[in-house]
Amino acid sequence: WGAAWWAGTRAAGCGAEWGWREGVGSARVETGAICLGRAAAAAARLMWLVAITAAMVWVRLGLPLGPWPGLLLLTVMLGVVGLSSLGSLLGLLAVLGRARQAALPVLVLPLVSPVIIAAVRATTLLTQGSTDQVPGWLSLLVAFDAAFLAAGYLVFGYLIED
Repeated sequence: WGAAWWAGTRAAGCGAEWGWREGVGSARVETGAICLGRAAAAAARLMWLVAITAAMVWVRLGLPLGPWPGLLLLTVMLGVVGLSSLGSLLGLLAVLGRARQAALPVLVLPLVSPVIIAAVRATTLLTQGSTDQVPGWLSLLVAFDAAFLAAGYLVFGYLIED
């Protein structure tokens, strides 16, 4: 999950310096949808990274998948959505604020730590074969994913106008 967090913050501001503001301004699409598209693209990139990293860990270290691999996949997907949605929104803030990539991990870590903690705890429980507390951690992931996606959808247009 640490590698996913780092990659999510590094890729969040991609393309922001290539004149994308003019394209967004002339697009006939709602700006909130553009934010969701950025988050979806970041999530797709991050899913590839997590899949490759998990495969290497599984092969090299013999990580057990546990008896519920579907729940493990759901946990990974929810964690990736949380990381990518907040990372893409704060990546835009960092680029617009001229802070660039140096300040992005410092901005993202305090806000995304509940997502990382919930994903790590649910992953740990599932690989150990326990599902007692997993629904609570998954509920926390869903709540933070919804909050980050809604915040990005609502705020994105105002950030681009400034």
